[in-house]
Amino acid sequence: MVAIGKGSQQEVMDVIAGMGENLVTINAGEMKRRGGSLKVIG
Repeated sequence: MVAIGKGSQQEVMDVIAGMGENLVTINAGEMKRRGGSLKVIG
């Protein structure tokens, strides 16, 4: 089972590497709106 997981992980890493420099990253966090401004917590 570990070998399957490692192979899948490498495949995902290869796909991400193939995307190049123009990559958008999304970080998990809680969005709060207060007084018209948007704040990310987390």
